[in-house]
Amino acid sequence: MSCPPLTPDERLALKLRIAKLEASYDAIMSGTAIKKFVDQNGEQVEYTTANAGNLLSYINSLKAMLDCGFARRYKPRPVGFIFPRQ
Repeated sequence: MSCPPLTPDERLALKLRIAKLEASYDAIMSGTAIKKFVDQNGEQVEYTTANAGNLLSYINSLKAMLDCGFARRYKPRPVGFIFPRQ
């Protein structure tokens, strides 16, 4: 994935969009959500806790547009448990 060159205005708009989406994600995960995001072109997307992972994926893809190294550094890992031997 190559990073497209962004103008300072595009970078600022992207950062504001990411901040808005992260606030929405936090609200969804904490249960106080508006659960609807309206894009700049008028598209509406409604998120619930069932598809909050899709929202997080979208946020991470926008972050990768800002910082090419983000995609290489961010590695979601499965949750696992280690039980002590008895």
